Amino acid sequence: MAQKQWKKINGNLLQLRRKVVKLLAGAREVVTSMLQSSTRLLLKQIVMPSYNKSYLVSKKFHEKRLPCNKEQLLKLEFRCS
Repeated sequence: MAQKQWKKINGNLLQLRRKVVKLLAGAREVVTSMLQSSTRLLLKQIVMPSYNKSYLVSKKFHEKRLPCNKEQLLKLEFRCS
């Protein structure tokens, strides 16, 4: 009787182990795919920076140095907040 129960428990454990291995293999595939996608996207961003409005505006500000006083800066900060 005890041997039958032992075999049944071992059989159940074996099935559970197989399920866990399958789940881990699937998770590994998903993670690998996500890492590859992330790497591709990061490389695209590094190679080709996006030229959105904020980038162009900041580029323009860096090209030109405009004299401004403290009062103008405070007004600008107040408008932005």
